[in-house]
Amino acid sequence: MSIRATVLNCPIDLCDINFALQKSKEAIDNNENLHIITINPEMIMNAQKNKSFFEIVNSSDLNIVDGVGVKIALKIKGIKQEQIRGVDFSRSLVKLANENNYRLAFLGAKEEVIQKAKENFLTEYPNLNFSYVRNGYFQNDDEIIEEIKKAQPQILLVGLGSPRQEEFIIKLKESLKGCVFVGV
Repeated sequence: MSIRATVLNCPIDLCDINFALQKSKEAIDNNENLHIITINPEMIMNAQKNKSFFEIVNSSDLNIVDGVGVKIALKIKGIKQEQIRGVDFSRSLVKLANENNYRLAFLGAKEEVIQKAKENFLTEYPNLNFSYVRNGYFQNDDEIIEEIKKAQPQILLVGLGSPRQEEFIIKLKESLKGCVFVGV
């Protein structure tokens, strides 16, 4: 268990990238879900005025410091915490998926962007096990949730913009087991 601090009543886990990756691996291996938020100042400010988003931030399993502003806010409180950039954490999760043959899914961005991301990662990790890849332009969440349920990813990276991606993860979370969910 990590130690938690708060910034404007939003929990922040005081951990390094290795801890977050270890928690991810443990969750998948134990067939448990893990919702990770790579939190930044904009998200914390949005949580102040959006009650449902505040509840999502407060109910996530792990909130890692993405934005430098969060790191500075903690420093003002006398807490030294490293920044774990969301892009670095996502790359590390893809590497973890490759090393363990976990089923990986990408949701979000434009079609050409998401396909290029998949292509680039397959160049780096030719045996990467993609179970689902889809752009972020859709009208019916329920249809996408059904598609993702069939794909049974173990790591799902969702790039729909905040707070949409966190809201989508909450809708989907109860439908899967053994999945790490991260908004990117």
